[in-house]
Formats: sequence, structure tokens, C-alpha cells
Amino acid sequence: MFLIADSGSTKTDWVFCSKDKGIIKTVATVGFNPIVQKIDFIESHILNAFLKEDLKSKVTHIYYFGAGCSSDERKKVIHNILQSVFVNAQIIVDHDMKAAVIATCGDEKGFSCILGTGSNAVYYDGIDIILPKGSLGIGYILGDEGSGTHIGKYLVRDFLYQKLPADLQYHFETVMGIDRDIVLQNVYQRPNANSYLASFAKEIFDFKSLDYVQRILKQSFEDFFIFNISIFPDYQKYPVHFIGSIATHFEDELRRTALSLNIQVGKIIQKPIESIVRYYLQKDK
Repeated sequence: MFLIADSGSTKTDWVFCSKDKGIIKTVATVGFNPIVQKIDFIESHILNAFLKEDLKSKVTHIYYFGAGCSSDERKKVIHNILQSVFVNAQIIVDHDMKAAVIATCGDEKGFSCILGTGSNAVYYDGIDIILPKGSLGIGYILGDEGSGTHIGKYLVRDFLYQKLPADLQYHFETVMGIDRDIVLQNVYQRPNANSYLASFAKEIFDFKSLDYVQRILKQSFEDFFIFNISIFPDYQKYPVHFIGSIATHFEDELRRTALSLNIQVGKIIQKPIESIVRYYLQKDK
């Protein structure tokens, strides 16, 4: 039996499956990112989710793709936690970009990108994944252009300075019920500040027609393409595929920004888990 996991910074999709039975069970947990979360946090949530799971002893292979798993050290953190629960399993931990490549590019050349709570991009040459110089894995404080967190930082900054359009300022204050103290507490004193900031990006979907929102989205997406795609030679020759909630919710704005930079956008899908499961179930058949 396989256990396949696709983990972003906000949510993790887990699928128990086998080649003879297909999908057996799905589980959803919080997201994990060893760059921004402490080991104790990750460990406690995984243990709580699976220690009493009846299927855990039957799992022979685990393929875990996770945000922040771009170094051997961080991969080892996740590997050791999973091994303590799934003692009979062979475990492979890889970056969530590997999952994105499997789901979007298949065997074709192209770029595979994630725009969700965080952001990342790689080029796939049909054989190997090629990382952009310097940008992969630097985290939401210094990077993550085009992501929910990146957009959220613009929004929160302008909220605190009271520079938002009146309708949006009212929405944050009255509908969301936030104020300066709540924002600063969540950003500087509580864990998962990246997910908190990204929550603001999801709130602006109904305000997309505002010129202010259009400017924010255009700037954030331009930053993404400039720092993550245009640094590759011949980048305009290949499609740029996307996975993630920000890419799907703001698809029109994303495609429009790409077009203005002469970049071709390919597939845009919200979650890659179904494509990944199909890949491993069909592998070696």
C-alpha cells in the first residue's frame, strides 16, 4: 500500500492507495513547512493524525512532497517523523515542486510553478528539474513573490497605514473583525504568520474589480515572473504551468500579466494530488 502526501504551508492532502484497489482513503491535515514551523509542531500534528490509523501498518511506501523540503536537513526532519509512525514503510521525501512537475509537465519540457500560500518555480527539461538560482526555498519574508503571503503583506501594510480603498478597509475591520493589535499579534507573536498573511489574499476575490486590487495583483505576479521565470535562458519558448489556490482564484490576472511579459501560461490547476496518485499507481504496471 502507498501513502502519497502533497503538503503546502496551509494544508496537506494524504491518500492511501494501492495498485489493485486504487484510492482507499483520503486524509486532510494542516500544512507543514520545516522552514517556518518548529519540529514539535509538525511532529505533534502528524502523530495525532496517524498514530491510531488502522492502515498505518500496511503502508509499504510513502511519497511525501512538501513545502520547505528543499534541503537534505529539512527532508530528514519529515522523514524521521513519518518513520516513527509508519515503521514498515520505505519513505521518500521531496520538495513540493517535484509533485508540481509530475502533475503539470509529465514528460514534456516546461515550467512548473506553485502559487498558493507560498510560491516556487522550476524548469523541467524532460529529464531533470532545474532550479532558479538563489530563489528556491528562501521563505516568505524574503521571497515567495506572487503568493498569498506576498499579496497579503501588501494588503496588511496598507491596512495598517489606512491606505486601502474604503470598501476594503471596511471589510477588514468590520467583516473580518481585525484591528492593528490583532494583526501585529498574529504576525509577530504567533506561529504561521505566512498563513495568516495569505488569508488576506483570499478575502479580496470579491474586490477584484477595484483598481487598487488589480495593481496589487499585477505587481505581485510581475515580481514572480521577473525573479522566477525570466532568469532562465529561452524562457519564452516554454509553457509556464501553475498549481495552487492563488493561481486558480486569480487566473485572469495571472494570464494577463504573463501576456504583458510575452510569457505563455499553460495548465492552471488547484491541487496536484489526483495526478500524482495516478502517476504512482500506473508506474511500473
